Amino acid sequence: RLSELFRCSCSPSFSDAPATPKDLKKTVKQWELLVNPFTNADRAFISVHVTDANQTANVDGFHVHYDDQSNALKILGDEVDSNVTVELTAPIKCDLHIKTKDKGNVKIQKMESDLCHVHTEGGHCVLKSVKGHEVQVQSTGGNVTGLQTVHGNVNISTSLDSVSSLGQT
Repeated sequence: RLSELFRCSCSPSFSDAPATPKDLKKTVKQWELLVNPFTNADRAFISVHVTDANQTANVDGFHVHYDDQSNALKILGDEVDSNVTVELTAPIKCDLHIKTKDKGNVKIQKMESDLCHVHTEGGHCVLKSVKGHEVQVQSTGGNVTGLQTVHGNVNISTSLDSVSSLGQT
């Protein structure tokens, strides 16, 4: 049931608009994992897309692992091309710990959980309709933008020439 899922995408390209089918032109690899058994929502879906349908991506460097003991889902990518987007759809109550390197961007929308921790090195972060007990976002070189509502104990820190803006749209 879509109402019990949230969507998160990580990409080197940045937009504060929701991803559209034209943005996710070609799925090059996909995983479906059984995660914490929530009623009617016990699966996480991870897809790697290329934004340029004429190019292929090196997906051998992507690794997905779910640890039943810690209930942690890890998505790791080595040497990711700039035309790649990683999209995650997971049960709404999953805690998030997201870290991107270089100019990897993060967009989280329609999410509710206890913990939401995001760290970007040079990429941007967009939070849209996020509710959490603890929401921490740190960006070393990118901007942090809050759209619609962001609820909870929110801690946002930026450095270098980064900008943080929270507001309703």
